[in-house]
Amino acid sequence: MKSAVVIVLAVATPAAAEPPAQVQADLGLAVVGIGYEKPLGDHLAIMGEAQIFGTYFLPWFDLGNNVTGLGVEARGTWFRGENHHGLYATGYLRYDEVSDEVDNDAFGFCGGLVAGWAFPATEKLDVRVGGGLQYMRYEGITTDIDTPFIALDLVVGYRLP
Repeated sequence: MKSAVVIVLAVATPAAAEPPAQVQADLGLAVVGIGYEKPLGDHLAIMGEAQIFGTYFLPWFDLGNNVTGLGVEARGTWFRGENHHGLYATGYLRYDEVSDEVDNDAFGFCGGLVAGWAFPATEKLDVRVGGGLQYMRYEGITTDIDTPFIALDLVVGYRLP
């Protein structure tokens, strides 16, 4: 009679580390901003951002004057991949204090939804490229802006240690 000895080794693998927080540059269609993103687990993150706002493109489409200003934005992002890469979807809400071409001061807000692809560009940099739709409403300027509009997303993030 033959006998066999089977040895089973259990190898413990460390749990995947939560994706790191990031400092981000937002280079969207209407804004240039700097933000901080905090992961909330493997698939979610929240971000707060300060930005410079400009609607240089609106007069081209007869949607109002060119307005510029300063704003803040809050953003929540869902990632398909556990490492915050691959398919993503994000929703955001932005508040801006703006002036138009004839120095009328106003306030406004914008909310939008974007979907796209997030990928590592280097060992420390992530890039997100996406598109979607936003709704813009600005009152108190020469021509009020109250319209849906396209949203383009280009975000470059530096992974913090």
